[in-house]
Amino acid sequence: MLATKSAAVTLGAKRGAEKVGHLSHFPPIADKVLQFIRQRVPSTEPRCRGDHLSPSERELLLQVVEGHSTKRIAWHLGVNEITAKINLKSVLRKIRVNNRTQAAIWALDNLPELDPTPRGSV
Repeated sequence: MLATKSAAVTLGAKRGAEKVGHLSHFPPIADKVLQFIRQRVPSTEPRCRGDHLSPSERELLLQVVEGHSTKRIAWHLGVNEITAKINLKSVLRKIRVNNRTQAAIWALDNLPELDPTPRGSV
C-alpha cells in the first residue's frame, strides 16, 4: 500500500508540474521513480500452491497461523531469532504475500494440514 500511495503522490506531483510548466527536469526523475515502484509492487500473477515449501517452512507457517511471535517461532524451530526472522521473510516472498496476516490466510487456504475445521465435529 505504501508503494501504491507513493506512486500516486509522485504521479500527482508530476501532473502538477506539467500544469505549472516546470517539466524540464522532472519527467526523467518521476519516470524512474514510477518504474522503481512498479518493480516493487507485488505481481498480479496467481500465488503458488504449498507443495513447493519445505517441511520447516510449513512448520514456520503453522506457527504464524497460531499467532506466535518471532521469538516463540525461533524457540520452537530451535534457531535464533534473527534466523527465524530471515526465514519468515523468505517464506513471505516465496508465497508472494506482504505480511504475517496474509501469510496466515494463504497457509489456511493452501496447506491441507492446516485445516481450520475443528476435529471431531459433525
